[in-house]
Amino acid sequence: MRFVSTFLEALFPTRPDYRRVQSLTVSDIHSRYAPIQIHGHLALSSFADPDIRACVHECKYHENANATALLAGLLRTWLKNQTHSYVVVPVPLSRQRQRKRGYNQVTKVAKVAGMSLDERVLLRTKDTTPQTQLDKAARRTNVRDIFAIHPLANPNRYRETHLLLLDDVTTTGTTLSEAAKTLRALKPASLTTIALAH
Repeated sequence: MRFVSTFLEALFPTRPDYRRVQSLTVSDIHSRYAPIQIHGHLALSSFADPDIRACVHECKYHENANATALLAGLLRTWLKNQTHSYVVVPVPLSRQRQRKRGYNQVTKVAKVAGMSLDERVLLRTKDTTPQTQLDKAARRTNVRDIFAIHPLANPNRYRETHLLLLDDVTTTGTTLSEAAKTLRALKPASLTTIALAH
C-alpha cells in the first residue's frame, strides 16, 4: 500500500513540502548548513528555513527518500571535519509511535549518511505528548526519566566508543539533554549531541 501511495504521490504531487523537496539539490541544502550551539547541543541548520522544514516533515511523516538524503548531507558535511569515528545513537521513538510510523526518521538519516549505528543501547520507556505541543516548562517534565539503557547493552563496550546522540529537531534541548544524561551512565569515550535543525 505504501508503494502505491508513493507512486501516486510521485505522479500527482499534492503536498507543498513534497514539491519543494523534489526541487531541491544537495547544494541547496549544503548552503543551509549553519552549525550553532543551542542549549548545549549542536544544531546543523535552522528549522525556520522553509527548505529545511520541508525536508524534516517529508522525512519524518512521509518517509521521503530525497528528503532523507538531503538531511544526511548535512550530517556528512559536519563529519568531514571530525577526527573521531562515531557510533550514532538515534533518539528513540516510543514503541507506540515506532509501530504507528513504522520507522525512526533519525535512524534513516544516519544510515543514508553512512554512519555506524547502535539502536539497541537507548530505550524510550514512556509514550509522551509530542514536545511541539507543549510550552518550555511542560517540555521538561514531559521527558523526565523517559529514557533507559537497554538491558542487553554491555556498558564496557562503550568506554572506548565516541557516541553521537542524534535527533531531527531541537527547540529547548530537553529531549537531547535527558537522553544524554542516560547515555552518560555508560561512561563513553565521548558523547556529542546533535540535532539536524533547531
